Amino acid sequence: MEKTRSILIIHADDVEQHLGRLKLILEALQKENRIVDFTTLEAVGFTPNAVENIGAEDGILVLLSLALEPHQAVIEETLLKLKDRQPQCKIVEIIVDNIPYEPLLIAFPHDLQPIRAREDMDSVWTQIATSLRDMFPAPVEDKPSWLERNKKYLLYAFGIFLVLLLLIWIFGRVNTDDFRITDIQAVVNPATHSGECPHIFEFQAKITASKAGQISYQWIRSDNSRTTPETLIFRAAGTQIIDNSWRLGESGQYWQQFQIVSPETMVSERVEFALRCEAAVTSITGNFVVRQTWSGDFDKGREVPSNAPASEKDFWFQARTATDRVITPQNSSQIRRLPTNTRPTLELVKRAVNAGSSSEINVNGLNTGIWLAMRTSEGNHAAFSLEEPVGPSPGVLKVKYVIWKE
Repeated sequence: MEKTRSILIIHADDVEQHLGRLKLILEALQKENRIVDFTTLEAVGFTPNAVENIGAEDGILVLLSLALEPHQAVIEETLLKLKDRQPQCKIVEIIVDNIPYEPLLIAFPHDLQPIRAREDMDSVWTQIATSLRDMFPAPVEDKPSWLERNKKYLLYAFGIFLVLLLLIWIFGRVNTDDFRITDIQAVVNPATHSGECPHIFEFQAKITASKAGQISYQWIRSDNSRTTPETLIFRAAGTQIIDNSWRLGESGQYWQQFQIVSPETMVSERVEFALRCEAAVTSITGNFVVRQTWSGDFDKGREVPSNAPASEKDFWFQARTATDRVITPQNSSQIRRLPTNTRPTLELVKRAVNAGSSSEINVNGLNTGIWLAMRTSEGNHAAFSLEEPVGPSPGVLKVKYVIWKE
């Protein structure tokens, strides 16, 4: 793309409706002079040469749909290399279907829920349009300088200035009780985040003034950017709080500080914080049946076949007698009963198995409202309950489960 602020859309052939919505948004941005033009490219025709001429002011939008998934790895690998070469280039993945996204790239919608899973897709596209306008602001029109617009008033202003100097000389002194800032404090909470990215850090600045007055302020950031200056008015002496947020998508150490621009320049201490982006944990739900005296495997979601390796077994439906039947963990798996009758969270499952493992669970005491936590033989975490009572011997375990693969 030779022209500045051009957009390349990469898509598959199963997003005709969503591609149409995106084109309408980009046409509006074009009319507002936010971008120059845009083009589309089907994923089947994508090669690294397609982004060779992408510039720092350009952008790439990838529609993540099921039909694009076979090409996703090549596309994302190429875009990450482009990001290293052109860090200012804006690269966005728009999550249409529930497929993995690249956490080092910008992702829309911001809540990371697939567009096709929404009842109200119009509101999601409205949010995406707003985000794209923020990413591609309208160019600032060249305006005559203040001096050119007001030069005919300079003589009057100079005369007023002389009058003011004369008044100061007549009264003999300047009022020493001027408006001033006596304290600035800036904080971030929390100062670290480990998990899914992008992540929004929240900041506060506390500014204390000696009397009524106003200041102009901005935030200075470690990436050499500054927020747009804003005005804060004090109607009396006291302290006011300014909120600020910064959305980041890459791991690293960062800082931000609060700066007063006028009536005099002051800065707070730097607020340092850290971001560590981690891949999202994938959860899978399902169900399967395990016959009495057979074993189950949550990693594969099945009863373990007789010819499968013994290392696949997570638990054994053991029958010591017709009425003495237990679930026994195998292959270093861990099992523990949970204090909940609803589907548990990953955090609750981890806490349970980390607290210790039961050597066995008696099936006679289980009902459909009881959940069990398990660390599987492959080190994943799972939770399961019975879909119906086991019944008389020989019985079966009808298991419904959720497993988190990290």
